[in-house]
Amino acid sequence: MIRAALPKEPLIKILANDIDMDDNSLGTGLLKKDGKGMEDIRTGMDKLKVFVEASSGPEESVYIGDSSTDLLCLLEASVGVIMGRNEGLADLCRRFNVEVVEGVDYKPDESHRLLYRFDDWNQLLESKLLKL
Repeated sequence: MIRAALPKEPLIKILANDIDMDDNSLGTGLLKKDGKGMEDIRTGMDKLKVFVEASSGPEESVYIGDSSTDLLCLLEASVGVIMGRNEGLADLCRRFNVEVVEGVDYKPDESHRLLYRFDDWNQLLESKLLKL
């Protein structure tokens, strides 16, 4: 699903749970069991462990998340992107003084940590934040 939202085949590694889809191509809320262990990534700590292992090289890392269980990875990434308007995640960011900016209008200095927020994939792609 993530690859389908991108304009071309990215030269990046994409890790994501595989969502089970019904006959109408709507998500069922269940995760597919692919036999590769990806179905076991459910908690924030599970996600952080996989993300840290996958992003251990010198390349810039990007994490795109939409729930409170994504906060640790969003903060660990070189670029953290919040997708949508999950109130639980927004509340955690406020509680822990994590600055969230809309889109990419604000250019911080290197010492300032923040997350970017977009409403949907089209808005993210139009922003050129990911340079795809």
